[in-house]
Amino acid sequence: MFQWLNRLSLGRGQEDWFVKALNKDFRELEFLALDLELTSLDPQSGDILSIGYVPIIEGFICPGEGRHCLISEHSGVGDSAIIHGIRDCDTDDGHTMEEALAELHQARQGRVLLLHHASLDLAFLAKHDNSYSSLLAVDTMRIEYQRRNRQGQAVANSLRLNQCRERYHLPTYKAHNALTDALATAELFLAQMSYMGGEERMSLGEVLSLSR
Repeated sequence: MFQWLNRLSLGRGQEDWFVKALNKDFRELEFLALDLELTSLDPQSGDILSIGYVPIIEGFICPGEGRHCLISEHSGVGDSAIIHGIRDCDTDDGHTMEEALAELHQARQGRVLLLHHASLDLAFLAKHDNSYSSLLAVDTMRIEYQRRNRQGQAVANSLRLNQCRERYHLPTYKAHNALTDALATAELFLAQMSYMGGEERMSLGEVLSLSR
């Protein structure tokens, strides 16, 4: 089962634990919900301003283990401050990218990455660490895209994080930063899994298939 995932995982150099976890129920595994705040949506010209992440362990979110890290190395916040509220002065005492990536690397050991719009954030991370260009991750945006597409529902302009959360009756967070968005992504993921599978067993391979 999931031979394509086994081949893809091995071909991308995924760690052994990941390949062995493909047939395990996702509730038995640990995930790391991850979000970035960016200066733009273009990985070539944009910069990472902050990194937020929170783990999910055996189906439970662990907010107390969440982390929010501001990055001091960037070319300037610019107009993106309107969206995320981060000012240049807020990042003056932030971490270097090397420090932030080292912390993230430690936090994601033995955990499956979980993101909303994974391809975008992984592309930004890959600028600084090429290993992110080949990582397999669960994408709540792709899960929602596939679900709405199967149901014949409109997909365009309906996949923002808050829009997806509203369909599962999840509240909107007033505060907006990478950590709260990581938490919001974790909650959305568990709501999606509950909606699709309830208490039935669902393997990591099945979850990854849903987010292709």
